[in-house]
Amino acid sequence: MDESMEEELEEGPFPGLDEAGPGQERPRYLLAAALFILTAVTTVIAGALQQGADIIRHPARVTWGIPFSASLLLILATHELGHYIASRRHGVRTTLPMFIPGPPYPVPMIGTFGAVIRIKSPITTKKALVDIGAAGPLSGFVVAFFVLAWGLHISTVVPKALMSGSLGLGSSLVFHLLSYAIVGPLP
Repeated sequence: MDESMEEELEEGPFPGLDEAGPGQERPRYLLAAALFILTAVTTVIAGALQQGADIIRHPARVTWGIPFSASLLLILATHELGHYIASRRHGVRTTLPMFIPGPPYPVPMIGTFGAVIRIKSPITTKKALVDIGAAGPLSGFVVAFFVLAWGLHISTVVPKALMSGSLGLGSSLVFHLLSYAIVGPLP
C-alpha cells in the first residue's frame, strides 16, 4: 500500500475532523449527542400525545410516539447531514449538527425546533455555497418522500367529518400525486 493511501485510511473521509488548530475549538460531540437524545425524547412524547396516549396514567404508551419521532428525526438529520457533508467536501469548517429540543405539549407541538449547523470558516466559491445550501433540502426531500410514501401506505382513510379538531396536513402537488398513487381517489 502506498503512503498516500495509508494517510487516507488513518485520517478517514474527512481529514482534520478531530483536529483543532490554534484558536479553534474542538467538536462538541457530547453536546451534540445530548441534544439529539433530548430531542428524540421530546419528539417521542409529542408523537405519543398526538396519538391520544395518556402517558401519565399509562407511561408505556409513550412508545406510540416512536414512529413519529423516528420519521421526523430521520428527515431532519438527513437534511442537516447533507449540509454538513457538503461543507466538509468543500473544506468549509462547521460545527456538528445541533438538534434543538422543543416542548412536546401542548398538542400540536412536535417536540423540536429543528437543528442548526454553524459555519466556522468562509465559503470561498459560489459552487461551494450552492452545494452546501442545496445539499440539505435535497437530501431531506428524498428521505421525506419515502417517509411520506410509507406513512400514506399505513394510513387509514376516514371521513373528514370524523376528524373535526384534528391536526390537518398541508397540501402540495407532490403530496396529492403520491396520495393518489398510494391511497387512490378519496371518497
